[in-house]
Amino acid sequence: MKKRWNILIISCWVMIIAIVVAWFIFLGPNYLTYRVFHKVGAGNWSGVTKEYNALSTIDKNRVDANLEDFATVVTQEYIDGKRTFASAAASFDAIDALDKDATLYKKYMDNICENEYRRAISELVRSYISFDGELQNSSKRSIEAVEKRLDNTARERIMIEMLNEWYESFIKGTVTEEEIGILANIVTGLSVYEATDYVDVIRTNVHSVKTYRGYYDEAKAAYDAQNYFQAINICDQVEVDPMDADYAEKYRALSELARADGKIYYEKLLNEYVDMQDAVNANTLIARLTEIYGSDFDSEGAKLALAQPWQRAFLSVLKDPENIVKKEAGVSSVSADSMYLYDIRDDGTPELFLFDSKKTGGDATLVYVFAAENESYVYAGTVYLVSFCSDSHLLALPDGFTSGADEAAALLSFDGSKLVQEKYCYQSGEKYYVDGAESSDVDYLTAQSACVENSLSQGIADMKTKKMSEGEDYILTFGADN
Repeated sequence: MKKRWNILIISCWVMIIAIVVAWFIFLGPNYLTYRVFHKVGAGNWSGVTKEYNALSTIDKNRVDANLEDFATVVTQEYIDGKRTFASAAASFDAIDALDKDATLYKKYMDNICENEYRRAISELVRSYISFDGELQNSSKRSIEAVEKRLDNTARERIMIEMLNEWYESFIKGTVTEEEIGILANIVTGLSVYEATDYVDVIRTNVHSVKTYRGYYDEAKAAYDAQNYFQAINICDQVEVDPMDADYAEKYRALSELARADGKIYYEKLLNEYVDMQDAVNANTLIARLTEIYGSDFDSEGAKLALAQPWQRAFLSVLKDPENIVKKEAGVSSVSADSMYLYDIRDDGTPELFLFDSKKTGGDATLVYVFAAENESYVYAGTVYLVSFCSDSHLLALPDGFTSGADEAAALLSFDGSKLVQEKYCYQSGEKYYVDGAESSDVDYLTAQSACVENSLSQGIADMKTKKMSEGEDYILTFGADN
């Protein structure tokens, strides 16, 4: 029996010794490294240094080898909501105390800080929307805690990115104008220079989006009311943010529809104006149709359909006035720069006066005169015109005179195809001439009075002349508003 107890006692001691040996060989080192990582996980950075320094070289190497894996675990626990930001930050302070390369904190903690900063700012926006004072205070505390670990460059980048992201969400309709407005106010309050300036850009963009979306409703209402020009005008003028694909497509489709339906509608309206001989409204409409549709609209055909025979005659002159004047007047150079329509005989059909303002003689200006015969023009003559008269005559310089220095005057009439010089007079030195014959001063003065007595004293400066570039519209609307 005693022998059996001795064997049992010896066996127990063997087992104890085995356990102790196993502890030192296997469990002891693992327990010591466990204590290090336990303190890392608890964020005890001062205690962890003490524990680490007590390790053997082999155990230290084991800790070093597993430090990044543990950093990954802490990060994932924060992401999964199993750790608060404060807990994760404390653990990374402990990791940083052990990290010989000093890289793990920045590699992982920067992402955690950004994530927490974004979350806290978003929560702060939500607290203002929901009037949740407790959430507001906790969000502000979180922001303050994160800002201690972020430099201004990182804060600025995060805020600008958030403004852009929320702006894109605003365009998509997942963030309201109120929400992005509160975010802008928060960023301004956090006072990072570049981000604060960028707030103004976002606010401007939000206002622009809100404005052009409102304009779309106006354009659609105009289209529905058959006010196609207004709809097209709005569509052409708005600038849609390229990110706002839905509204860009809405505007494109509405513009295309308004142009197609508008062309049909307005061409029908134009035909009504032409039938009524309403030149003012017709020409206004022609100009607008030409502006919008360009070569897709037959503006020349519309104008000719509207024009009366005399208008067609004068329009043909304006197609090539320089060569036509050269041919008809027999001159080598022409610089007609303005025009005027005047009904000399007051018979309802005006004559066309092309002025060369560079060639003047006193109060007189060189003018080329054309009349209309059905749809053809007739060259009526070239004179230095002084004024129109009230009795269907023109006051001009006599044939061959280019200056009024000799007190020259001529009275011209129009016989329907050409200008006729009925009477003229001039003074040359001490001599007086009437209709080419020398006369007394009394006869000269009588002839001069006869020439000027019905003058309207209306020279080129008093006329509402038109530039040659305005001639077409001027001719087509003459009589309607003259």
